[in-house]
Amino acid sequence: MSNMAIRIIVGAVGIPIVILLIMFGGEVFRALTALIAAIGLLEFYAITGQKGARPNIAIGIAATAAIYAPIFFGLNTNTLLAAAVCMVLATVAIQLWRKGSAVWDITSTLSGVLYFPLLFAFLPAIHAMKLPIDGRFAILSLFASVWLSDSAAYFGGKLFGRHKLFERVSPKKTWEGAAAGFFGAIIGFAAVGNILMPEVAVIHWLILGGLTGIFGPIGDLAESLLKRDADIKDSSNILPGHGGILDRFDSMTFAAPIMYFYIVFIL
Repeated sequence: MSNMAIRIIVGAVGIPIVILLIMFGGEVFRALTALIAAIGLLEFYAITGQKGARPNIAIGIAATAAIYAPIFFGLNTNTLLAAAVCMVLATVAIQLWRKGSAVWDITSTLSGVLYFPLLFAFLPAIHAMKLPIDGRFAILSLFASVWLSDSAAYFGGKLFGRHKLFERVSPKKTWEGAAAGFFGAIIGFAAVGNILMPEVAVIHWLILGGLTGIFGPIGDLAESLLKRDADIKDSSNILPGHGGILDRFDSMTFAAPIMYFYIVFIL
């Protein structure tokens, strides 16, 4: 069976499950995002391990739990700040008893938490929103935007791709594919957002779609850069046909924080 066929089958099964979890999952959805964040962190640590780093996994998992605690228990931001300070102090202090490169081990431990669990936490944070928008509908709009953007970029690049986008990082990506993905992101956000939340001016969905069409591909390129530096193809093989958690959610992790801050400061 071809890789594309596997991707289609996994998508056909997974997408309806994701939609149901977003709409009716509640705490289950938020718990699932915490689990995904932890797995993504372990994938990141495995990538840095390919370069000789020895990140402190226990510290990273504890920090991930601290990031998601406010979402589950309504703790204030001071709690999160305190947890961040403790993470830094513990990472540096424990390194005194560990062998190897202190600079490489400490930075890989901390950067892993910042890169995936922290950015990914904006998804359940949006999901928990009630006003000015329904967080469940907002997440569905974001997923639709990213999915349509990825598909449009892939097929647009296949059909019309001529000019390399960022050959050093991802040789197959083209400007033509990126343009198709950009418009796909706008269409996905505007269509789903306007249908589910017609009370919000469509201009906001167009802007959010445009922002997703810009920052989503940057997230994809950032993850490709990590894998290329570590000389690996996928972050893992946990998702048949799709690679790992980082491979599947690389665009989402960059787009979600942008959407969150747009809602908070603009909407």
